[in-house]
Amino acid sequence: FLLSSLNQASTLAEEQWVLGRDQAEQLDVASLAAEVRRLYFQDYMRQWDALLADIDFVPITSVAQAADVLRVISGPASPLKKLLSAVARETDLQEEEKLLAAQGKKVDGNVDQLKQRLGSLLGQQQAAASSAPVAVEDPVSAHFADLKSLVSKGEGEPAAIDALLSDMNALYVQV
Repeated sequence: FLLSSLNQASTLAEEQWVLGRDQAEQLDVASLAAEVRRLYFQDYMRQWDALLADIDFVPITSVAQAADVLRVISGPASPLKKLLSAVARETDLQEEEKLLAAQGKKVDGNVDQLKQRLGSLLGQQQAAASSAPVAVEDPVSAHFADLKSLVSKGEGEPAAIDALLSDMNALYVQV
């Protein structure tokens, strides 16, 4: 996503002359890209929060139905665990970067090329500002960190959701 947003910001910078803006009036492309990123992250979190808020269990009307629901939820192919694991995976936007870094692959070579291109379009003053290392913040991963910790395995320990599902299975056995 970062690569795409920088590319769009670069295209916008190239087309500023159409609007009659001189170089002094041109938008700061780095701040534009940061704003696009911020809006994307807000929308991404809002969509996932809305999806999770819509999920509900079937209303339980009998003890037999409660036992059946507990059996399905706490079973080895638990749909609850699969769902929460999938959401945690999709909302951890830094996971791919972590995997590439662990393999020793460079993550942002194309990003550096786009930043250089933006610098040449905006002049030396803004180029120097955009070439400074900027910490990439990921509010999405931070927002869903508790969910990730629920489904992630610790050092030699099972995931917290496994203990929860085990308790639910024990309840199923009692019912």
